[in-house]
Amino acid sequence: MHTKNYKEDEYVLCPFYKNESALEIRCEGIVSLINASIFATKAAKDEHKEEHCIGLYRTCPIYQELEKNLM
Repeated sequence: MHTKNYKEDEYVLCPFYKNESALEIRCEGIVSLINASIFATKAAKDEHKEEHCIGLYRTCPIYQELEKNLM
């Protein structure tokens, strides 16, 4: 897996978050190892990240699916 352009954010609280690039957030996956969310703009990615990755991550649809599959 090529991760050269990806970085981790130490402020992210979600336990399923892996890393990100300018327009993408990568989390643990259900079927594969990584689930990639790709956004049209950096602003859209940053908004999602603030709301779900750093903020109330339990409201994230990806978190909810992963949590459901762990039970």
